[in-house]
Amino acid sequence: MPFLTIFLSHSYFATDKMIGLNSEYVGILKANSKRDLQMVVKDFNIPGVTDTSIVTYNNKATGIKGQMLFIDSVRGELRYNFNKVIKVSGDKGESDEE
Repeated sequence: MPFLTIFLSHSYFATDKMIGLNSEYVGILKANSKRDLQMVVKDFNIPGVTDTSIVTYNNKATGIKGQMLFIDSVRGELRYNFNKVIKVSGDKGESDEE
C-alpha cells in the first residue's frame, strides 16, 4: 500500500539531510535564498538544470502569488505547479512550456 508524507519547511537548507535526500518531489512557493535553490539542484540533479538556471525557473514559476516551482525527481523534470512541464533547453534558464 503506497503512502505519502508531506513535510513542510521554511528552508531547504535547514531541512534534515535524510529528509531532503529521500524526497522525490519538492514544491517551492518562495525560495529564501539562492543557496536553497543550489542545494535542490545538487540533491535532485535534474538534467540541464544548473545553479544559475534554477533561479530563473523559480522566478518565472513563482512570479504570480500562490504559484510554485515543482521538482519531480522521479521523472527528472521541473513544472509550473503540478502539471505544466518546463522543457529545459540550456543552462541560462530558458524554457519552452509544454
